[in-house]
Amino acid sequence: MLSAENLEQALAAFRDGEPHAVLLDVQLGAEDGLELATWVRKDPTLRNTPVIAVTARTMVTDQERVLRAGCNACVSKPLNFELLGEQLDRWLDQAVYSPPGL
Repeated sequence: MLSAENLEQALAAFRDGEPHAVLLDVQLGAEDGLELATWVRKDPTLRNTPVIAVTARTMVTDQERVLRAGCNACVSKPLNFELLGEQLDRWLDQAVYSPPGL
């Protein structure tokens, strides 16, 4: 498991290896964590990686913004770990990993 406190650290972690899933805090330090989700979706080696956003914002418009950015799901804070586990199981089961360069 890797963790990052900002976008720069997150991008560096991805260069070190491909994650099986990304648990993304929408507010990543002073930065918008959804920028990372958008970047993941554009990267050919990561585009099928499940991205689950975590946010304290629970309005429908906030959740729609999260999904438009490329996240597979949105889980609200405080975290319900059972729900988080269900989302991870669901999206990891559905993930289709493409070999690098395809």
